[in-house]
Amino acid sequence: MKNVLLIIFTIICTTAIGQVFYKSAGKKDFKLLMDNGVTYIKTGDPVKDGYYIDAIEKYWKVTKVRIFDPLDEDNEEKLSNDDIVFYNASLSGSGDIFCLIKLDFLIKKTVSKYATIGYITINGFSQTSKNLSETLFIDQLIIGLNSTVDVISEDNIKGGGVGLYSKIFAKTLPKVKSLKDKTLLIIGNTKNYISTKALEKNGIKYKEISIEEYEELYQDDLTGYCLFYFAYNTYTEVAIYDLENNELIYTRHFASAKLKLTLVDIAKIARQWK
Repeated sequence: MKNVLLIIFTIICTTAIGQVFYKSAGKKDFKLLMDNGVTYIKTGDPVKDGYYIDAIEKYWKVTKVRIFDPLDEDNEEKLSNDDIVFYNASLSGSGDIFCLIKLDFLIKKTVSKYATIGYITINGFSQTSKNLSETLFIDQLIIGLNSTVDVISEDNIKGGGVGLYSKIFAKTLPKVKSLKDKTLLIIGNTKNYISTKALEKNGIKYKEISIEEYEELYQDDLTGYCLFYFAYNTYTEVAIYDLENNELIYTRHFASAKLKLTLVDIAKIARQWK
């Protein structure tokens, strides 16, 4: 077991750090998650672990959760190959991600996006994965995964692909009503992926800011703001978070690369409060 723990610890420490889901209700890994909960394995970095553990304890509500320290030789708890764990990875074609994955895949070093239950791309909030970006958006990483698992479990959504994402989108869309009286924050180069003219046409207030400006704002009251997320890839993930209560209020998956959230997409959002 010590050798297994050493492998896990090495993988976590040597990798870089849209809710894309490959496993839904009915799949073995998803059932393991719902039945047994999820484990956060400490990385050995007390600052990073502190941020993640705090966010997990606040916002992971959908299953049981435990914190495991692989360096604690007195720990009587053991890890199993079937344990579902939180994991940071850097995947070719997907960037730096935060995911839910079965431990067995990590031990075999066969991590791929298809092995995950689901993941969220870290740079979708500001288009950068630098340390500051990860620290500022840890809450949203946890919330995004928690909210999507909750929807899949509550509605017993099975299958995958377009059908899965369409059901998640439909279930979440009514929550976007809370954007009506708030300002949508668009951080850094994320501004390249949304039509501000379409926002203005539909009466949606927005503010373009740098990640440094967001860091300052982050220390104050965020009641009047929502946060825009856009992960551009061979597929595209779009999300909006209500920063008053840190709730995922909009999430949409596009099966092919989408260059920008356009007038048609934004009109569908605004239609929710008419």
